[in-house]
Amino acid sequence: MEKKILSKKHEKFVAEKLDGKLQMASGAIWFAKADVYTDKYLTECKATEKDYYTLKTAILDKIESEALKVGKIPLLCFRLKDKWGNFHDYVCVNRCYVDVCVLAHYDSSLCYSLNRSIKINGEELRGLGSSGFADVTTNNNEYVVCEIDFFVDYVEASVKW
Repeated sequence: MEKKILSKKHEKFVAEKLDGKLQMASGAIWFAKADVYTDKYLTECKATEKDYYTLKTAILDKIESEALKVGKIPLLCFRLKDKWGNFHDYVCVNRCYVDVCVLAHYDSSLCYSLNRSIKINGEELRGLGSSGFADVTTNNNEYVVCEIDFFVDYVEASVKW
């Protein structure tokens, strides 16, 4: 699939999942940054047809800077493809916005597993564990990574601003 089509489909999917709107020009205009916005979130979307995704601190820092300027919580949503051709969608949010005490109470039967790999600055993160989310530390920041459905169904309720 052409990269631009893949990206547009992903942005539309994320906007629908988060009850958000697509940013005009996909964030290319100085006053309208990121790809998707809601009343609460400013979201950068990344999509790949690879079976792994590399989280880059530059992107995490960029979306955080842009979101804080407009008083929103930064999210990075990314999509990757498994070896069978299925797409999987994830959310990365700074842990400072998530009430981890609430997350700790989720039964592992409610959780999703990660069979693909996510790389953070070259280091691989495998699996989301029994809690359904993974903690990631990079550049002295801690992030929570989870599947988008888990985020919408469970994590979003614990996000605080």
